[in-house]
Amino acid sequence: MARFYARGLMSSSTDTAHSDLMRSVRTTKCRDFGHSEFVLYVPDESELHLDSLIEEFERAVAKGGRFSDGDILHLGGVPLRLFQSSAEDLEVFEPSFDGFPIRWRKGVGDALRVHTIQKLICEEVGQVPEFASLLSVGVVSPTYFSLADQYQMSRDETDGNDSGWVFTETDNVGEQGAFASLYEVTTHHRSVLPFLALPGGTRVVRTAREVSVETPGRILESGSNETLRRVFLADWFRQSVS
Repeated sequence: MARFYARGLMSSSTDTAHSDLMRSVRTTKCRDFGHSEFVLYVPDESELHLDSLIEEFERAVAKGGRFSDGDILHLGGVPLRLFQSSAEDLEVFEPSFDGFPIRWRKGVGDALRVHTIQKLICEEVGQVPEFASLLSVGVVSPTYFSLADQYQMSRDETDGNDSGWVFTETDNVGEQGAFASLYEVTTHHRSVLPFLALPGGTRVVRTAREVSVETPGRILESGSNETLRRVFLADWFRQSVS
């Protein structure tokens, strides 16, 4: 389910060209509480269903939530930004996932994709999701951003805006590193996205041939687990801008 709260913005730029060939779904009950309705967009050909997200927005408003232009909400760990398109409507934008800092574009399709996959990965390893906001930070090794799509990522305890995630080379043994936003990390290696909701104590290793996930008491590999294999081979999660 979505988590609703305001956060500081990394960028206010938007991409409106993405809105072509989109279908919209609109809440219908928010006006009963003196609040703007929400408008959500997904690609016209998408099979994604927005009913549960629509209900989540309406439930939040019914409980007294008040949202306005510029607010940042979260679907799991993915930030969504609200834009007031008229006196009656707040449109929901998602990150474009194509560069840093964030450019916002109309829609929730990719956010839903990431949220669904993160929950599925957690289910596969028998863990409850601990969603890390893409606006939070992790530690990256000095050469991480220059790596090809081969790396390891491990999660320590979360501390405030520190997600606990550490991203390094697969053979890293050093202790040097610097903070970077998780969103910036995903623009270099989009393939980290499916695993960011895994809890502390997790280690993920990705090579050219496979990906493995190690959590307390369990190890899964894409060579023997169908869900991991499909995530490993998925084109969208193999893309990056670096």
